[in-house]
Amino acid sequence: YDSLIHEPHGCFEQTSSTLYPLLMLAETRRRTEILKHIESGVKRLFSFEIPSGGFSLFGHVPASLVLSSYGLQEFTDILTVYH
Repeated sequence: YDSLIHEPHGCFEQTSSTLYPLLMLAETRRRTEILKHIESGVKRLFSFEIPSGGFSLFGHVPASLVLSSYGLQEFTDILTVYH
């Protein structure tokens, strides 16, 4: 498990690639360290939000439908940890 715990970084896709495993770990092992990284990843993902709606790889227009859809699913799954 510990090898999967990393601070989310990079573009939207890289942040998600780190954040989703943390989310799955948090569901099985509610560890404070994991939750801290999840919170950091969520803040980072929101930094890629486009003011007119949606998300892009680096936070620049135009938004990507694929990343926006993936992000919405990811945010929905994150809510299972914080219910």
